Parts: sequence; C-alpha cells; structure tokens
Amino acid sequence: MSKGFFDDGHVVVGADGKKVEPYYFDGRRGATALPLDVGFSSDALSLETVAFSATEFFTLLGLQRFRPSDVKLRVYRYRAWRAPLPVTLAALAAANAIPDEGPLFQFESAFRTDQRKHKAFSPAIPIHGDEYE
Repeated sequence: MSKGFFDDGHVVVGADGKKVEPYYFDGRRGATALPLDVGFSSDALSLETVAFSATEFFTLLGLQRFRPSDVKLRVYRYRAWRAPLPVTLAALAAANAIPDEGPLFQFESAFRTDQRKHKAFSPAIPIHGDEYE
C-alpha cells in the first residue's frame, strides 16, 4: 500500500548531504518538535526527524496567495468555499472576506519552545455557530 502524496514523510537532505529542517507549517510536526513532549531536544542531539515535504511546500505557496484573516495575535481563520471560484475570488473567500456558507477553520502560530521562539502552525480546528465573530 503506497502513502498519499501529502503523507510521504522522510528526512529532508540538502545538496550538501546535511539535514534540512522544514518551516514547521505542518501541524503534524508540532508535538514531536517540542522538547517538553519528547523529554529532550532532538536538535541538541542532532537527531534526524521526519518531514512531509509536499505539505510544507504547498502550505508555503498557499499562504503566499491565500492569506488567512487575523483574529488576534498569532491566531488566524480561513474559510473553505463550496463552489469553484476564479483565483481572485478564491483568495477573498479563503480570507472570509466575501459571504459564503463554506466551513470556517482557525489555527494558531504557536511557539514550540518555552523560550517563546521557533513557531509552528497548530492543526486547524472547525469554528461553529457563535464562535464565528
């Protein structure tokens, strides 16, 4: 059984043969990246960790074009639209700037360390009813 395109996890190595760390756009890396969660710092021990390159790459592209709306400091929301839209309108729909009945999601740009550095996106959660505004 083969993995899906976005579930292909592997250690990313650059042209020089050294490990390349991702941008931490993928929420799946969040829990395993916290020293508190695993009991030690994988960076300090030079351990190689799995990254999901396709997810990281397409998140970077998506955030360049489809910017989520700010809710408060480091908290963002986006809307998934129900019908096909032209790119110009899709960007507005994702930012929740035009009316649509598509589901609304929220995520945070959270700190990965207790020193409040090295941010990562948390997994998006659906927002319902009263939570919309």
